[in-house]
Amino acid sequence: MHPFVARKSIGKTAALVMGSIVFVVMGLALIGVFGDLPYKRAPTWWLYLIGWVTALFFGLCGVSHTVNLLGPNEQLRVDHRGVLWRPWSAKLIPWSEIVEVKISAVDRQRDIVLKLHDPAKYHRTSMSRFFANGGRTFSNSNVHISLLGTDRRFDDAISAINHFRV
Repeated sequence: MHPFVARKSIGKTAALVMGSIVFVVMGLALIGVFGDLPYKRAPTWWLYLIGWVTALFFGLCGVSHTVNLLGPNEQLRVDHRGVLWRPWSAKLIPWSEIVEVKISAVDRQRDIVLKLHDPAKYHRTSMSRFFANGGRTFSNSNVHISLLGTDRRFDDAISAINHFRV
């Protein structure tokens, strides 16, 4: 079997950036940046809270996706040596360092979760360092791999991992 390589999909990633921008604009509208809203059934403090949370969260998502557009094209590589997940680290994680491979699912979004012997050996990128603690809280994992914004499918990645992992 040939190595599995997932490259970023410019179209999918650009769509994620555009979606983030839409939600930021909606959040800003809720806090009144564009003038008063004609519809105000909810209390004003509630609109401000939801607006700020929406604008900040999706603003960070937009920045993350934009940085991803500017980074290396190859996002995930799975071969006989191990797994290289560029949003996490520029270093290949050998199979001997991977304790467990699990699947994490939230609604219809599935992620690959790698539990490592010593995660400190594999330096995280600055963006993954920012998001890693939240991901670890939800999945109790070391490395979270999402194929969102790439040109490959989740099932193909799992097949490659099962094939190459000894």
